[in-house]
Amino acid sequence: MNTAAVLPPISAESKSSAQIVSITTGKFNVSSCLTRTGKTLAQVMAYANPDVVARLAKEEELSMEEAQSLFRDTLLFLWLGSQVKGSLAPTPRIDLGWHAFLLFTQDYRRFCREFFGHFVDHHPRRLTDVRDNGEIVRKSRDDAQLVLTDSLGLSLSRNWIYTLLEQAEKDCCGEGCASSPQAAKCCGNCGSDCCKR
Repeated sequence: MNTAAVLPPISAESKSSAQIVSITTGKFNVSSCLTRTGKTLAQVMAYANPDVVARLAKEEELSMEEAQSLFRDTLLFLWLGSQVKGSLAPTPRIDLGWHAFLLFTQDYRRFCREFFGHFVDHHPRRLTDVRDNGEIVRKSRDDAQLVLTDSLGLSLSRNWIYTLLEQAEKDCCGEGCASSPQAAKCCGNCGSDCCKR
């Protein structure tokens, strides 16, 4: 399947996954924020792979900082997938990060085994798949909001935008219409309430 505050690196000072004991909604239950192999979110986020970051920078024409942010968000997405029930769909940007990581198959396999206890498969949409009317995208967005933003207090980067409408709203209104560099291009066109002020 198929991105503005920058997600800070997880540190001892940041809110940790240990702060959540249990989150229960109708969609999933996170009873422990440790992975199957007993790893914390901070340990997952401490993983580094400069080769993947360099490839993202080159192939996607990103600065090294943007590539590092995308790789961190990819790790965060993989961790989130280990915490919720059911499948998650990556955002288009995170999908690019996941694809780049998958190209380094041995590194990816070792990472998955160390942090999740098994290889985390990537399941692209197939021609024969039944359309879900965006249900998995909505679930993924809701899960990311509930667990990462509401519970952990993380500020999600542009890499976490799922749809073109969300992208337009973030571009137009992310910093407020008056100060946004994109305001002249999109204010009044994205349909967001902030553009009507």
